[in-house]
Amino acid sequence: MTRLECSALRCLAIMSILLHNFAHCLPDTAKENEFYLEIENYEFFWKSVFGTDFIIQILSHFGHLGVPVFVFLTGYGLAQKYDSMEHLDWKCFLFRHWKKLFVPLVVGVLAYYSVTFVMEGHLIRPVSMIVKQCTMLLNYLSPMDIHPMPYWYLGMTMQLYVVYLLFVYKRTIVPLLLLAIASLIFMACQADHFSYVVMSKFNCIGWLAPLCMGIAFSRYQSKVHVERGIRLMGASVLSLVLVLLCGFNFYTWLLIPLFIVIMSVGVVKYVPVSFQKKMDFIGKNSLYLLIVHPITRVLIVPLIPSLGGYISMIIYICITVVVVYGFLNKNLVFRSLIRTFAGDYDNG
Repeated sequence: MTRLECSALRCLAIMSILLHNFAHCLPDTAKENEFYLEIENYEFFWKSVFGTDFIIQILSHFGHLGVPVFVFLTGYGLAQKYDSMEHLDWKCFLFRHWKKLFVPLVVGVLAYYSVTFVMEGHLIRPVSMIVKQCTMLLNYLSPMDIHPMPYWYLGMTMQLYVVYLLFVYKRTIVPLLLLAIASLIFMACQADHFSYVVMSKFNCIGWLAPLCMGIAFSRYQSKVHVERGIRLMGASVLSLVLVLLCGFNFYTWLLIPLFIVIMSVGVVKYVPVSFQKKMDFIGKNSLYLLIVHPITRVLIVPLIPSLGGYISMIIYICITVVVVYGFLNKNLVFRSLIRTFAGDYDNG
């Protein structure tokens, strides 16, 4: 895939996650089966999806499937960047990727709890829990206490970097493939144990299969030849059908992340380059959108009763993108601060 296609794929994934995390805050929406399969959630989805708010129902139930797409891209990007390196300093590798996640995470956590403190008048989580969240330890210690919930992804991603370093770099795909198969077998054997499956999904164990897909695609893409055509379209449509059908059974539910990756790659291949360029900003800054959106969401959710679901959702997306753009554009932030505290910038 080209860099632009990867960026477009990130755009699809992060927009899916942002819309999902807002949609499931709306009343009477189908809850997701992200960390464990609850058949009643899926049955409710099919009963309600043909109503007037079918788009919101789809986003609420399936929007979280942007996560395996990100995991796929993580594997793809790691293999593209590091597989050809003769020597990789593991300390620098881990520190670089830890810093990339840690700095935005701390800023996001502090901003989120500052906003909720002003709204609620008190801290909604103990300080000790906030510290554990910033160190990305809650994925191991108490995943259900992660708050805001989307931040679980950063701790899990750090684990994926360690997996790449230990089992993938300068090795064949076989060790990771065996680990991915073992992880699926482990979760399949825990069908009746909610806590084990949830713990796996909050950590890297639950995501080794899409990671393996990304690395394999990077290494063997010259042999796959993923180009527009009837085969790619057929694979995408078939994958969509399988995503819709596999939610009725726990064992097939475990395979949904793989099918959604195939479908998403197929969709991006059909997106015109001109439109991919418009998706580039969102894709490149998906990490910051992930960090910012819980903060803007908590501000917009109280407006839902007066504005309605769709209008409040549009406002939430627009504000999230504007905030990220403003903070990434240093010149824009500087000018805004000058205008606020010292009058109009252009007039000195």
